[in-house]
Order: sequence, then C-alpha cells, then structure tokens
Amino acid sequence: MAELHETVPAPAFDPIAPGTEYGLGIMWIPTSCGGGYWSHAGGTLGYSTRNAASGDGSRVLVMSLSTSTDDPEASYATVIDTFEIIDQLMCAD
Repeated sequence: MAELHETVPAPAFDPIAPGTEYGLGIMWIPTSCGGGYWSHAGGTLGYSTRNAASGDGSRVLVMSLSTSTDDPEASYATVIDTFEIIDQLMCAD
C-alpha cells in the first residue's frame, strides 16, 4: 500500500484537476477545502465511472455515468462537471 501511495506530479491533469499526482494506478487529487482524495476512474463504451476515497477511508463515493455523446466538447464539460461534483461532496460537512 505504501508503494501505491507514492505519487509524482501529473501536470497533464492540471486543466481538469490542478495539482493531481499519479502513482501505481491511482491518483491523488487535491480538494478545494484542503486535503484530497484517492481515485482511479474508468470506463467502457457508453459508460464511465468516477470515484473518490479520502485518505483515512472515512468518505468514499462512486459515480456512474452514461457517456453516449459524440461531441468532444460536451464530453470534456461532463468530465469537468464530475470533478467539481466530487470536490463538493468530498468537502461537504
């Protein structure tokens, strides 16, 4: 688990989630309220998942999406929206 949590900066994700770091298959994504969460998104034709788990495991969420659009701008907007929703939920009291 310690090796899994060793991360390096992942500037390619900055347009979507600034400050993201990547490790052995998982990402550490900072939240707007401080701290961050672990995540590994995935998908297949027509579906996508997003997830988040706090470092201490006290908060976990999974989001499942239908992604059947051929519009790249709409798809990108959806990705941005999901990261914002996850941030809000991970920061909620």
